[in-house]
Amino acid sequence: MSDDAITRRLERGQWTVFYPGIYVVGGAPTSWFQSLWAATLWADSDAYFTGRTGALLNRLDGVGTGAVEITTPHRYRGPADDV
Repeated sequence: MSDDAITRRLERGQWTVFYPGIYVVGGAPTSWFQSLWAATLWADSDAYFTGRTGALLNRLDGVGTGAVEITTPHRYRGPADDV
């Protein structure tokens, strides 16, 4: 999609920016699980959930939601403080 087409959708409120280059339909409720997928889409196709995020997804006791923890084979600076 062209930059102009993306800009128009953002200006109309049809989309909102979740992370750089990652968009969500405007007005859609956000969730922690949505943050998980958005973070991996932003990072890389080789990104994996790790740490507390992986533990929570595997339903380990005593683990709550928090920052999204992912591991990639490349060095990245997270798109936001919560990744």
